[in-house]
Amino acid sequence: MITLSMFREHLDSTEPLPPLSNRSVNGQERYLLKMLATLPTLTQEQQTEHLESLLTVLRESNMDEQQRLKLMATVIDASDRLIAAFRQHYIYETGALSQDQMSYIAQMQSLHYLIIMVYDKVVRRETQLSEASLNQSSDKGWQRFFGAETKPDSTLAIAIYQSLLRYQKLLAEEALCYRKPSDYLWSKVNQLYYLAHQRKVADIDLSIHTVTNQTNSIHQLYCQICLHHLLNLRAMRRPNILLVQRLLPEWLNTWSRQWSLPPRQRFLLILRVIIHQAI
Repeated sequence: MITLSMFREHLDSTEPLPPLSNRSVNGQERYLLKMLATLPTLTQEQQTEHLESLLTVLRESNMDEQQRLKLMATVIDASDRLIAAFRQHYIYETGALSQDQMSYIAQMQSLHYLIIMVYDKVVRRETQLSEASLNQSSDKGWQRFFGAETKPDSTLAIAIYQSLLRYQKLLAEEALCYRKPSDYLWSKVNQLYYLAHQRKVADIDLSIHTVTNQTNSIHQLYCQICLHHLLNLRAMRRPNILLVQRLLPEWLNTWSRQWSLPPRQRFLLILRVIIHQAI
């Protein structure tokens, strides 16, 4: 099981990525799919162990990032089903959570950490490739100004989006546990959003590339994360926290449709209105 300290140590590691291999990983893909097919017959504890093994293999395998994203989509579906089952053990608890309930949360957090660690490898790889491409363009001198316009990197955008989605889930669970989220999680959220703006992928529509849940861009997802934080959910009862978390995407989308301001100004106005209503 992965803890926050282990997660932090991995993300802060400066170990260079291995060169990308061109060898086939079809055998690994068949192995992963076979393991996923057996999950429904296992207990929750066994499913957790299998999924952690699968995510570790996906993180450590030297494969094409597009193929890694494709396999991750399948593994995440299975992970989310198990996480939903874990949450049923505690989300309707009206009092303090028991030790057994906290152990379910720890297992769920471990899965989120491992998923982010896989996507972190994709982000690092795509960032390196992007920087190498920019360096090659700069070596061409004045000729780079007349080249074709660079398209936004959808692979990088998907990896950032999926990472932010996991951070959003981690922060949401911290609210349900009435715990102050780690500053480290917030620092990684902001770093990813900043990277998305640097690479000009924050506002591209990702619904044509991956499954999105009401937020079709990195910017929209980041807005949801910020709104969740500003509402001070730890001051609410657990049923109300669940209600707000369920309605927040629809709430943000409704407000966004009502205003014709540019996205950043509209977001700031929404924040002012929500803060006023919450006081």
